[in-house]
Amino acid sequence: MLVRSMILTLACMTALSGRAEAQQLAALTPPPLPVLHGASEKVLQPDTSALRYYAKRGEQERAQRELTRLRMLYPSWTPPQNIFADEGDDERVLWDLLAEDRIDAVKEKIASLRDTLFDYNPSIELQRALVTREHRQMMLVRHRNNDWSGILELADRHPQLLAGDDLEVLWLVAEAYARLERDGAANEAFLVALSASDKVPELQATLEKASQWLAPERTLALLAGVDNRLTNPETRRQVEDAIVRGALVRTSRLGETHPDQILELMAGFEARAWSEGRRDDMLLLAWSHYGRRNWQSSADWFDAALAVEGTKSADHAKAIEGLLLSLDRAQRYERALPLAKKHRDLSNEIGLLYVHAQSQFVLKRDADHVTADVLNDLARYTAQLKAGEGAEALGWTAHETGQHDTAAQWFALAMRWEETETAVYGLALSAMGQKDRAAFDALQTRYGGTYEKIAKLKWGKRRIRNDADRRIARVSAKQRRSVDMRKRIANAYESGRYTQCLSMTRSLRKGGPLKARDQEMRGWCLMKLDRAAEAERAFGEAVRLAGGKRSGREAAYGHALATLRNGKTRRALLIADANRLTGKQRRVIDIEVLTQQARAAFDARDYAGSIALLNRRGALTSEPRDLTLMRGWAHYHGGNA
Repeated sequence: MLVRSMILTLACMTALSGRAEAQQLAALTPPPLPVLHGASEKVLQPDTSALRYYAKRGEQERAQRELTRLRMLYPSWTPPQNIFADEGDDERVLWDLLAEDRIDAVKEKIASLRDTLFDYNPSIELQRALVTREHRQMMLVRHRNNDWSGILELADRHPQLLAGDDLEVLWLVAEAYARLERDGAANEAFLVALSASDKVPELQATLEKASQWLAPERTLALLAGVDNRLTNPETRRQVEDAIVRGALVRTSRLGETHPDQILELMAGFEARAWSEGRRDDMLLLAWSHYGRRNWQSSADWFDAALAVEGTKSADHAKAIEGLLLSLDRAQRYERALPLAKKHRDLSNEIGLLYVHAQSQFVLKRDADHVTADVLNDLARYTAQLKAGEGAEALGWTAHETGQHDTAAQWFALAMRWEETETAVYGLALSAMGQKDRAAFDALQTRYGGTYEKIAKLKWGKRRIRNDADRRIARVSAKQRRSVDMRKRIANAYESGRYTQCLSMTRSLRKGGPLKARDQEMRGWCLMKLDRAAEAERAFGEAVRLAGGKRSGREAAYGHALATLRNGKTRRALLIADANRLTGKQRRVIDIEVLTQQARAAFDARDYAGSIALLNRRGALTSEPRDLTLMRGWAHYHGGNA
């Protein structure tokens, strides 16, 4: 309600704060000091903006009074023959500059006019518009800097930003609320934006934005609110497609499953994307599947997008990158490597994926069976892109062939570009091969407290070549940050900071698709924030990613609880039956199921059935006061009073 109340009270605030506004405008445009001119200087010209304003509005009497006043003040001034003419209309020039967001040019023009026109000040309307436009630009800068709190602070201090029909500003404010996990306020902001969306394209764009940041249920509620404006079937289909696009963006960001209502809309969307060759929509579908870790489906959609003719170079490179990522996650290395080699010069990202694929190829083969051409090509791109993974692969190859000096150089480069446990480990082994005990001890002293493998390594107790060395999992600094983030998320949840917990899961998503445990933690945070519909999807995704493993039991429990919270009793039972919950977990589910069933029976006037269900519930746990009252009324209505 915050956004709406700000807008509804704007008129009142304006009326009550005239003095404050005058002070604000005065601060922006301080009154000029009188200037004395010599006889040889240019005769000052009066400010005719008010005269032209009255004339254009047809207020002849006021225009005549203004003309008389100017003649008295400036006896040598010759009035314009046609006061309706655009020539010399300085206010119009200022408005044109402001419309182009050339704020500095507006200020320079105002300063210039003050130098030549005595007592010149722009109109109050222009000064207000200039203040608003400056604050709008500040808001855009804060958006580029991801300063979400700063955006809301500007909106709070300057509610006139939200009072007009500037959709971009309303979208920015709504996004800021959503980024800060204030979904209710974000929903209100999008409601205001919908009321300002006069045309169908604006309506479509607003709903697409809303579906990117709001839970699907909220977006569909917004859609229902504008049903009367979507009487044309084709127009409605376009709007529904826009909502699907936004939902796909949200899914690629959060990795959540789609609710049934969105899936119904998506079926037609996918069919049209395929039959009409809509490349942008194909890419959205591809990234959405990638975000949900459906590697094969994402690869198929990337392939489909690349098959469409006329792909822009930037889109083409991004589609190749997505396809390579999907193939790598699906462990389809035999296709990923030649594809990466073919397109490695399209972008640095694809070049790094080529280095990754080629490094995997090199490490999986005996060093004696890797050709010099392959190694030289890998070395060239590794150096060009400063790729730590490639440097490690080359270091291990040199290490296995007894080239310890060369290996040490590559491992040192790898550590400079991207410090990992394997790079430090390889450098320590190289020091052994070089018989450099001082270097070995220095590495162990510096990194022994960080990496367990380094702490356990003993001088002279290892063979120079050991295939297990290169198979140690690479743990990069980026991956370590993800581990640290997961610890912070758990701490935030345990400390009751659920909004922060949820925000951090979004930040974690930047490092790659969320894992089962990540989605589970997201689900618990959402449950604590009473966002059960979103929690149900997060838990459902966690169960899917767990793939029936025992680690997914807690997620299945959360899934059943969230489903119950959403009133889906039968579905919750199916979830509980399909997963091996602990005895304690199943007891909690059964108690809640019996509670809901007893209430439903009472509402259906099946009083005997309600009492029977309450009796079954009573065998599992004590009965709270509200259910005891319901039991009493059930006996009363059932004739057992």
